[in-house]
Amino acid sequence: MKNKMYLFYLLTLLGIVLVCTGGFVKSINGKNISGPIIGIGAGLFGMSVGSIFNLKIEKKCPEVFQKKNIEVNDERNIVIRDKAGSRTNQIMGYVIYLITLSLSLMNVSMYIIFFMVGLIVFRLVLMIVYTNHYNKII
Repeated sequence: MKNKMYLFYLLTLLGIVLVCTGGFVKSINGKNISGPIIGIGAGLFGMSVGSIFNLKIEKKCPEVFQKKNIEVNDERNIVIRDKAGSRTNQIMGYVIYLITLSLSLMNVSMYIIFFMVGLIVFRLVLMIVYTNHYNKII
């Protein structure tokens, strides 16, 4: 527990350093890297502070944390999350199809359209792989 706390404090400090560094660094070799450095630093900072609060709450109220773990691993909640994820996947499939169609009608660069088509193919391949995987297991 203490090692995790020290790690998250270190990551918080690293996030602050990255955000400050990103504010001063404008470009290297003509490429603007300020935005990604600030984004990574802010992400590290937010994740670390959240994890520190989570560990402190776990330390103060272990019964609440244990109840949360039981709640998360409950079979009913697992089935609900699986169904919600499946429905979300179906809806996002339609959204990706519509975005690809609209981008192609707007005469956007072919690289972007090929990227979107690649996402569609990747989604279909993942669906086939996981369907076969779960058919073997279940």
